[in-house]
Formats: sequence, structure tokens, C-alpha cells
Amino acid sequence: MKIGILGCGRMGSMIARMAVAEKDLELVACVDSDSPGEGELCGVKVSRASELEQVLREKKPDVVIDFSGADATAANAPVVLRHSDAVIGTTGLSAAQTGEIGRLVGENGRGAVISPNMALGVNVLFSVVEQVARALPLYDVEIVEAHHRTKKDAPSGTAKRLAEKIGREAPIHAIRAGGIVGDHTVIFASQTERLELTHRAHSREAFAAGALAAARFVKGKKGVFSMKEVLGL
Repeated sequence: MKIGILGCGRMGSMIARMAVAEKDLELVACVDSDSPGEGELCGVKVSRASELEQVLREKKPDVVIDFSGADATAANAPVVLRHSDAVIGTTGLSAAQTGEIGRLVGENGRGAVISPNMALGVNVLFSVVEQVARALPLYDVEIVEAHHRTKKDAPSGTAKRLAEKIGREAPIHAIRAGGIVGDHTVIFASQTERLELTHRAHSREAFAAGALAAARFVKGKKGVFSMKEVLGL
């Protein structure tokens, strides 16, 4: 299966390195908004964002994995979905942007997995939190998330998705410090007990592995999917 990567920062670079190590995957295209058009990633030229259409037309990736910024993802989605299926792990997408991407998926007869967090464990946490929230409707709920100091959005897209799964008021506390890869804790508390559900990412490899699993899942499918479908939850 041919893979393209859009957004070649830390996450995109990690996905590229893991993809070239897999026997069933071939990295054929890398595109980044900051590229001078001269660099390489895992032996593949990193093209400018302005060259996206040309690169996709020539390289014909089956799936493009997008870990760029929210505005870049929204702007590039019409081009990407004309040429391939997509895995979108970009955080900070608005409801309007996500809805428009969904419309483009249908218009082009493509498939897309959209998730603010591709880590397999986090997506299991989404399902567990939903179940606990139903079982403990009278408990207070709060979310604490921590990421590295350079993360642009706060609260994280994952924390917002956890709040959606809870389905009632759940304040979010965001920490931005040092090199924290990503921690999320959901606290359910009553006067007599407390239940805490925590996911900690030790390495960005967790997100990259999930993105590649999503790419394998979505190839040739039609419609918008989440990691819940990828995992069969």
C-alpha cells in the first residue's frame, strides 16, 4: 500500500520512519508547508505544500496521513480527497472544518479516519469513559491533560473528545510543560470515593502506530470513520 504524508514535523517524521520499516507499506510522498523543496524524509523528497496536487497526481498514494495544522488540513482536504483516502490526526479542527471534510469525503467517494488522537490506548479510553459516565451519572467529573510546552492548542483535541464522551459538564485543566508527550486523566468523584482513568503516551510511536493501523483500515472504504471502527469497538 502506498502512503503519503502531509505535515513532516515530529509526528509526520515518526510515521515515515515506521512506514518504511513495514513490508506492506511504501512511502511515496511527503509534503510540508515549511519545506524549501530540497530536503528528504526517509529517502523521499519533501515537497512544498504548493506542489501538493502535482505530487499526489504523480505518486498516487492510496492513503494520505495528515498531521499538519488545523487550517492547513482544512485547506488541503479538497486536494487530498480528490486523489486518495485519508487519515487525519490533526488536532484543533473545528466542528465546521470537520463537517466540511466529511462533506468532501462523500462528494469524492473516499474514506477517511478522523481522530484527534491515534493512540490505540486512548481510543479504548474513549469507550471506557463513555461507559463509566453512564454508570456514575451523579459523580463529579473533571479532566486533566498535560502536553509539551510547544503544543499549540489547549485544551487538547483528545480532552475535548473525552468531554464529549462524558456527555455532561466536565471542566478541563490543561498543562503545558517541558517535553511531556501526552497525559490524559478523567476523574469521577463522589463524597465517598474517586475513580481515575489515565492514559500516558511514553512515545510518539503510539500515535504513529495507530495512524498506520488506520491507513490499513481505511484504504478502499467509503465514509468517515473514527478509531473506534478501526479497533472494532
